[in-house]
Amino acid sequence: AAASTRALPGDALYGLKRGLEQAQLALAFSDLGRGRELLEQADARLGEAERLAASGTARSPATQAQLAQVLGDWQAAVTAGAQELTSAYRETGDPEALRVLSRFVEDQQVRLRDLLPLLDPSLRQQVRAALDVLSALAVRSTALLAAAASDGRRQVLAAAGGAAAGRASGDGWAVSRLEERTASTAGAGDGPAGSSGSLESGAGALTDAVDSVTGSSGSGS
Repeated sequence: AAASTRALPGDALYGLKRGLEQAQLALAFSDLGRGRELLEQADARLGEAERLAASGTARSPATQAQLAQVLGDWQAAVTAGAQELTSAYRETGDPEALRVLSRFVEDQQVRLRDLLPLLDPSLRQQVRAALDVLSALAVRSTALLAAAASDGRRQVLAAAGGAAAGRASGDGWAVSRLEERTASTAGAGDGPAGSSGSLESGAGALTDAVDSVTGSSGSGS
């Protein structure tokens, strides 16, 4: 199992490597967990593409076919992972799902651009389309993160204002509850989005970008 982590398509242990990935995915019991695992699998596919493109047989028809398959599998994993993370954000409002996606997109954009010159021209359009989709995901996830941070700050200010009003009224129980809410919101960082309407709207915008990945995946595989 340890040796299979370095296996490439065509190697004897590659089937074991992919089987272990599916087992790990089956053990993820939340949208966030599945999203993380799927993006890790996409990262592994990109690593395989980088090694294949840098190999001495990179221009051979067999390696070109393996590269096309690996890039198609990368797109499929990105699509599924982004969908899971979008679902996690929609259901919970937890911006951690967006942070995971944003960090992944930033890393993959850099590596895909470095990979592009090493590829045969027949594969470059597939990678350019993937870069376009990653750019759309980056813009929308960044915007949603900014909105979530703004909502979190508003919640802290609102709770702090309510606590001050409670002190003026002398209601000790109300003060303690509001202060607990203030501390909880601040400790959670950004917290859930301020309203269900803004949350659904923002997640819907991100879903549009994810749907565009699905379209690219279908045509590129």
